[in-house]
Amino acid sequence: MLEQLSGLMEAAPPLPVVVLACLGVYLSGVSLSRLYLSPLSRFPGPNLAALTGWYEFYYDIIKDGQFCLKVQKLHEEYGPIIRINPLELHASDPVLFSQIYSSGVKHRIEKYAWSQQGLRLIDNSHILTESHELHKLRRKPLATFFSSRNTDNMEPIIWQISQ
Repeated sequence: MLEQLSGLMEAAPPLPVVVLACLGVYLSGVSLSRLYLSPLSRFPGPNLAALTGWYEFYYDIIKDGQFCLKVQKLHEEYGPIIRINPLELHASDPVLFSQIYSSGVKHRIEKYAWSQQGLRLIDNSHILTESHELHKLRRKPLATFFSSRNTDNMEPIIWQISQ
């Protein structure tokens, strides 16, 4: 029995080959999922941006913050809604904003937990709240400061400071 087990061990591929094969299968599955099976796969954009967040990293970090200019060029090439990374779309048409960011009961958006990573200096902060209901509770005391009337009252002060 021990001889048979020894023979199997000798016939098995070396560990680096197994690790590389598993990594290849994983990356192929992720690529297939992001390019073809994701709900965002029907939106146009560069395949590299759909595959990885490194596309955005390259233009923001390596190219010194040029991603916003690249996004403009992508809109010229692909249209008003484009895919800018595996989990995000970008819209350039102002008409779409009212549909995307409507404030109705039917339109509740929960934030992704990963979207605030690195910003969690204060866990109970208003802006980093993931849950829509909790965000609504935290926003309520501040709502009067951002009402139309208050912002209109502050406009002369802002103009005075900015000049």
